[in-house]
Amino acid sequence: MNYTITVRAGNVLGGSNASSVEIDTMPTVPTSVPNSLSLLQPFNNLTWNEVNCSERNGLITSYAVMISNSSITYNLTSTERYIILNDLVFGTEYNISVAAVNSVGIGPFSDTLIVEIKAIPGPVGSVSSIMDTTWAVISWSVPSYIPSDHPIITYEIRYHMLQSGNCSMVDDDGINIQLFNHYNKFSNSTLTVITGLYSETCYIFSVRAYTDNGYGPWTLITNETLTLPIKPSLTLSSTSLQTTSINL
Repeated sequence: MNYTITVRAGNVLGGSNASSVEIDTMPTVPTSVPNSLSLLQPFNNLTWNEVNCSERNGLITSYAVMISNSSITYNLTSTERYIILNDLVFGTEYNISVAAVNSVGIGPFSDTLIVEIKAIPGPVGSVSSIMDTTWAVISWSVPSYIPSDHPIITYEIRYHMLQSGNCSMVDDDGINIQLFNHYNKFSNSTLTVITGLYSETCYIFSVRAYTDNGYGPWTLITNETLTLPIKPSLTLSSTSLQTTSINL
């Protein structure tokens, strides 16, 4: 890093001319570590916090991720503060640590995160919906993969109302499941009825299977509720009555 240091003397009568000197410090690797490592399953999304600003010693250009188990060690690189760890083996325990990298080199590795990759169910299949004006019937098929020792306990269903636009505007990659209303069905049934919906509104429904080992991935479907029927108006018409009198 390049620094300019300026000094001048002064008293009650004033100050002297300033004198400056430039100093170049020797560049070094980051001296601190990323922290708060977390692995979100079943997606195996590893995240961490950035290095303290005063200990980066320059611009952080990437992160080194070291993964090991009892038989293998391998290294990955990410330019973001997260990475998707593919090809991890179910039932295997892994040691994971992360180090920051700048233009000089790799800093120290973080404390080790020890995780076990759990065998979880696959995504549910054939999600479909039958829509009415204020309710929807959501159905699906069981996942193609279910761990042999971990049968499905229940299915979780969430739904979300699209605030504007229509269902054709929905982008699955931009959906945040955590914002959905929470609706659970605690049985092995592959069908549920959701009521209290608004008519002529697009809804996003998501379904996933759950075992005692954890949740499977979400499967999404979008559909729109029907329009409320127009009630026929009643028109009252008056008919004039004529009175006939008979004199006896």
